[in-house]
Amino acid sequence: MIKDIKIAKRYARAMFDIASEDQSYDDWLNKLKLISDTRVEVNFANALNSTKLSFSKKMNLIDDVFSNKLNKLQLNFLKLLTKNQSFFIIHDIYKQFLRLVEKRNNLIRVTVTSPYKISDDLKNQILNLVNDISGADSIIEEKIDSELIGGVVIRLGDTVIDGSIKNKVKQLRRELV
Repeated sequence: MIKDIKIAKRYARAMFDIASEDQSYDDWLNKLKLISDTRVEVNFANALNSTKLSFSKKMNLIDDVFSNKLNKLQLNFLKLLTKNQSFFIIHDIYKQFLRLVEKRNNLIRVTVTSPYKISDDLKNQILNLVNDISGADSIIEEKIDSELIGGVVIRLGDTVIDGSIKNKVKQLRRELV
């Protein structure tokens, strides 16, 4: 798993460098999303990962499905992934590329987990706080976790601010024991 993430980062970095040449980040991002979305099409993904299907048939399949949707470089990237038997990490490549584009655009992704949908007012307060702390524009991603009881958990990169009641109960339990 960790090895796959490292490989995905390398592919994403290479594509980011290519996109930097003509500032085509959005195009690459959209096309990677398109390719990534095909991984859920089981027959297509299985065909590209199959050892029973010849390499030339896989290349023909890629051409049939994507030749009118991808430019030549993007098509060659997909063929390289298939040749290297790495199509199964396409979603990880997409996520890594997205992170690079967000970093370039001075955006930071914030995950807010709560037991309920948070109000727009609270969302704006969190956005303003994170923007002030990080100096970047924030994108909030909401998650609902009914096990939290109350409060929120804010994840900003590797930093976690746990203001959940569940966490407070754990801390209290540790102090009492």
